Amino acid sequence: MKPQPLSSPLHRSQASLDIGLALLLFLFALGARLAWVVDFGAYEEFLHKGILMINTNDGYYYAEGARDLIAGFHQENDLSPLHAPLSLLTAWLYHLTPFSLEALLLGMPLFFGASIVFPLYLLGKELASRNVGFFGASLGGVAVSYYNRTMAGYYDTDMLVLVLPLWMFYFLFKFLKEPRALFWILSVLFGIASVLWHNGLANLYVGVFLIGILYLLFFEESNPKRWHALSLILLLCLPNPSFLQIGVVILLGFWIAQTPSLNPSLAPWFTLALLVWVLLGGALSPLWYQLEVYLFRPSVEASAPSLHFYSVVQTIREASTLSFEKLAIRISGHPLSFGLALLGYLFLAFKRPLFWLTLPFVALGFLGMKSGLRFTLFAVPFMALSLGFLIESILAQIPQKLWRFPLFALATLLALWPNLDHILDYRIPPVFKAKEVHLLEAFKEIANREDYVIAWWDYGYGLRYYSDVKTLIDGAKHAGNINYPVSYALLSQDALASANMARLSVEFTERSFKEGWNGDEVVAKMMEHYGFSDPNAFLEALSQDTLPLPPKSREIYYYLPLKMMEILPTVDLFSHLDLSTGRSKESGFFFYTQNFIDQKDFIDLGRGLRIDKTEGILEFQSGERVALREFIITQEEEGEVHSKSLKLDSTAPLYAVYMKNQRAIFLADEHYFRSLFIQLFALGNYDSTLFEPILSSPWAKIYKLKR
Repeated sequence: MKPQPLSSPLHRSQASLDIGLALLLFLFALGARLAWVVDFGAYEEFLHKGILMINTNDGYYYAEGARDLIAGFHQENDLSPLHAPLSLLTAWLYHLTPFSLEALLLGMPLFFGASIVFPLYLLGKELASRNVGFFGASLGGVAVSYYNRTMAGYYDTDMLVLVLPLWMFYFLFKFLKEPRALFWILSVLFGIASVLWHNGLANLYVGVFLIGILYLLFFEESNPKRWHALSLILLLCLPNPSFLQIGVVILLGFWIAQTPSLNPSLAPWFTLALLVWVLLGGALSPLWYQLEVYLFRPSVEASAPSLHFYSVVQTIREASTLSFEKLAIRISGHPLSFGLALLGYLFLAFKRPLFWLTLPFVALGFLGMKSGLRFTLFAVPFMALSLGFLIESILAQIPQKLWRFPLFALATLLALWPNLDHILDYRIPPVFKAKEVHLLEAFKEIANREDYVIAWWDYGYGLRYYSDVKTLIDGAKHAGNINYPVSYALLSQDALASANMARLSVEFTERSFKEGWNGDEVVAKMMEHYGFSDPNAFLEALSQDTLPLPPKSREIYYYLPLKMMEILPTVDLFSHLDLSTGRSKESGFFFYTQNFIDQKDFIDLGRGLRIDKTEGILEFQSGERVALREFIITQEEEGEVHSKSLKLDSTAPLYAVYMKNQRAIFLADEHYFRSLFIQLFALGNYDSTLFEPILSSPWAKIYKLKR
């Protein structure tokens, strides 16, 4: 068909059809995301200021930046992301729309996440047909892993991490088909915007460039215009492009589009010059770091010549490996759909070689088997298009054209069903409950903005957002060497050692800001300050009341939430090791549950465990029986914990504790039972010369350090 003028009736009708289908797809993706809002929005315990709270810890990082931008001030060295694009966008929308900050945190991922259907539909139409675009957008907008990370309340950069690159690909493909300056400028702007939005995408553009060169060598060797245009993708590989570099890309692209003929012999030199510029700009440094962290996965981090710490990657669920079946489900909803989509990808790339440029995104998604489930979403849109292309190609072989559309519609519904079923069953709650937030807001009225809170990194962002205080670790700052002091302070069996470690960690962290050294080396700096070369000797010194501490510059608090019970063994991994060798010490025993059944003679704890109440014995499913040392019942009244203890066997290794207010039971050996966290939170036992209870509830407790 000959191209129609933009003003022709046929073109207008086709454009109207595209707009209508795209809006229908958007409403479908939007409606699917509203299921979670309807489900959890009915519970008051998840509402704050009448709005459903967000469901990702990392979201509170960007929310803190948005809050401070709206307020117009922040504290020095508070790590608030004032320059993060998501925080800036949120603050901008806050000022331009009638929505509250809480409403924006909930709704932005809902709308921006669903907006993937627009570039995906157009890209599918550009590569193949309107049907392929419709299929790809409908499936890509609700596929398991993409939905999980762009659902309502998932306030994170994932909401646009694929939308922007998809627009870049769409306009790049349009430019390579029809070299108009507008297409190139839009492609560059979306490409640069994607790198600014998430600089990790620069790593993927390295792969896009390399694939682009291979494409040119095999398919377009004699086309200098395409060679020059694809070479400019190199400049998207810079993780933090400057305005100068952005301007250079736009001007060169404009020159390429406007120049009628280009000298083919100049193309290799043009590419080489750009390659040198990009390498000098440090394009590969972030890539090597990501490969080291997620592929080679060191179990121990060496922080200094004599210190070895536990690697955090070993404990992050999102970085855990996946089975092939789970990978397939997360990308396409079902292993069969995934297998067909894989065939479709190869077929589409064979028919439309430009589609190979998307291979780095697909490969990163497949690397989820090794690098973790967080990466699988990158393959989703391209595999969705591929499955649609394969189905359309198969149905095109049917002689009776009348059957093609209903069969295509049926195939679309079958592909969507497992993904929609997942959405209806995916009941991830908000990070905080209202009662937890009320305590944090009450704490905000007590603490100063310069004060620090000793808390595990899972709660760092939330503490900073609701209480406006400082933390040592958080969702981004959690390497093994900085997790160690916090883990030690929370789980040390020596209250004085915990207090000293907390004070030293805070004061040396502040000193790192002023003196300009790496705050990750805080333990090494402490040892250097006190003249220790043996970490074990340094730890022994922490237990001495005579250890001279630096002058107190601010208050320090301990935040001890009930939910930390669920991850206590993980927290312990970071400090229960020999710093001189990195070898973990013998692990203890800890078990926590709120799902138990109290029967006449037994307490069924689940997971094959039960307590024989008549004999005071813990029974395992394997038949092993372990005696209990004590059975303790705790109850909190007016902020104080009262306990009753039943002595059972003084030589037994385990304690059983029933927390009545929380309706929870935990089992702990001596190592965990004597830890500061258990003593302060569960039992209310504290050294009044070191700690002072500030706020207390069954769900969280906050203590003030007196040293």
